[in-house]
Amino acid sequence: MRRKEQPQAEKILDITANMEGNLSFNDPVNLCINGNFRGSLNSKGKLVIGEKAEVTANIKGEEISVAGRIRGNVEADKKIEILPSGRIDGDVQAPLLSIKEGGILQGRCQMAFDFEEKKAKDRNLMGLRELAEYLELELNVVQKWAASKKIPGVKKDNEWLFEKGRIDKWISEEKSRV
Repeated sequence: MRRKEQPQAEKILDITANMEGNLSFNDPVNLCINGNFRGSLNSKGKLVIGEKAEVTANIKGEEISVAGRIRGNVEADKKIEILPSGRIDGDVQAPLLSIKEGGILQGRCQMAFDFEEKKAKDRNLMGLRELAEYLELELNVVQKWAASKKIPGVKKDNEWLFEKGRIDKWISEEKSRV
């Protein structure tokens, strides 16, 4: 007899105490900080900085909602939302940023360009020069191949980008043709 699979319960962690240290989560968790926190924080899932929270930390996460105060840099893979009572004193980096009326950002904001660069590194993207080195070819040969679409790549903002996985597949296919 088969067991019925139970839906996995949503992981929620609500911190109201004063804490100091480095927190890092490998699995997605919905984390809500309502007290004071000092250190560094690396989370996956949704992070909420509650209205009464005072956080002094550099934070990396996926989705971050700020109703309290953060002193430190904040980086999100998906979005950062600063609510009317929220304040960030530090630099932020995210593809989406929402600041509600009354919310404060005292720092620099980096959005699309740096985020795209980060995504490129995460997906093992290479530029022309890196690909030429990888293939052990002259740069002008790789440029000609890219322009004639002989090699898989995309041109973005006048720069060629090549995904390593697609290049490896292309190499295998070319070898099998010989």
